[in-house]
Amino acid sequence: MEYVNLNHLRYFYAVAKTGSYSKASEKLYIQQPALSKTVKNLEYDLDLKLFQKSGRGVELTPEGEFIFSKCDEIFNTVEDILHFSKQEEIPLKETFTIYTNDVIASRILPRAYDELEFTKKGIRPKVIVSTSAEMIEKMNKDERSVGLFFHTPKTGKQFILEKIPVTFNLVIAKKYANSQRIITSFIGSREIDDEKNYKFPTVTRMRKIWPDTKITISTNSLLSHYSLVRQGLGVAILPNFLEKKDLKRGSFVELLEEQQFNLKVIYKKDYKQDHLIVSLKDYLDSFLQ
Repeated sequence: MEYVNLNHLRYFYAVAKTGSYSKASEKLYIQQPALSKTVKNLEYDLDLKLFQKSGRGVELTPEGEFIFSKCDEIFNTVEDILHFSKQEEIPLKETFTIYTNDVIASRILPRAYDELEFTKKGIRPKVIVSTSAEMIEKMNKDERSVGLFFHTPKTGKQFILEKIPVTFNLVIAKKYANSQRIITSFIGSREIDDEKNYKFPTVTRMRKIWPDTKITISTNSLLSHYSLVRQGLGVAILPNFLEKKDLKRGSFVELLEEQQFNLKVIYKKDYKQDHLIVSLKDYLDSFLQ
């Protein structure tokens, strides 16, 4: 299979949200047999079973839950593309650069653009995702930029660093919660963002309970952490805004009590009163509290 039909995905999403083909067909204004056939076609294209019967309705299979978890991200990306295609009609008045990680870029910033009406105001942010060490180096050369990082190497005196507390949870997929091998397989990231870093506070805490804990996979992509946990390839410490729906649905289980880590907002001192940086910082502070 080379592509997924977006309409098929939207129909699947509606069935998953309602838990019923009949309710979804009413919401979509299509006949139930046509909806059922569309979902069957999607299952055939993906070579996955997405639903199973549950009483009078249906519920997601583990594979279906994974696809469902990606739908909002996919639909938001499509909306971003459509919005971007219309931006050419709006005169560009201001621009600035945001350096951050993938989860902030995909799960928080799109909402910020909308809430702060960047498009309507002719403001076009340029978002760059990489390791924090590389991005700090680039920020030294930029004028109007802001960095949003959970972990950073040391910054120069020309920068202001402010902190916004964010709740994190160490989680594991529920169906692997009794597997000692999975529990002791930690998915790390700090050693990628800062090669000189050798401190892993969560691993230290885990080893007091599970002495055999070790880092088995490393990636600075928190979205990758999320997917790896869902697939049962280890445990990871994830921001609450990313995994709270999984905890609520019971597909994830907490292994330790929640922890607080800071999102660092970094910018040059010359831009302390910059209205774009101030408005973005205020939005993040409100969203993450």
